[in-house]
Amino acid sequence: MRGKRGLCSDCCAKKDVRDYLFNLLPEGAFVLDVGAGQGIYGHLLARRFRMQAVEVSASAVYHLRKSENYLHVWKGDIRTHNFHRRYDLIILGDIIEHMTVGDAQAVVKRCEESADYVLIAVPYCYKQGALYGNDAEIHIQDDLTPELFDERYPGYTRIFGDSLYGYYIKKTEVKKEG
Repeated sequence: MRGKRGLCSDCCAKKDVRDYLFNLLPEGAFVLDVGAGQGIYGHLLARRFRMQAVEVSASAVYHLRKSENYLHVWKGDIRTHNFHRRYDLIILGDIIEHMTVGDAQAVVKRCEESADYVLIAVPYCYKQGALYGNDAEIHIQDDLTPELFDERYPGYTRIFGDSLYGYYIKKTEVKKEG
């Protein structure tokens, strides 16, 4: 189980990520939490940012909508999600490893086109099957290493991590209209 593999470093790193984001973005920034799951990023960030979420699991959507941490929660798959606005930050926390490389690269590109910053958090070399009967939990990119991440998702800077897990960020190029 993931918790036994790196709970302390992952928990501590999330607090470091929170502090990093608090220094990076202004209060009231719009943040989209993709695959919000249990709402950890919402819990960490909602006191300062305006949070929205996209989540594929119906039961998670139900609980996320009951929380006060998200302004809106969409049930859906990020691969087909229609972005409703431009975000200051999109968080892909434990998401891309659940997709093929091609699908994940397409999602990352769409996120980069819809946000000023994209944060990606991934486990390294972590095999996982379906959990709770949910095939969306299967790790398809279970071979990720820091080197493979850099090769598959260029332009990202690792801001925190260890041998088990990494947090990466990229400032996108804002496309000006007109």
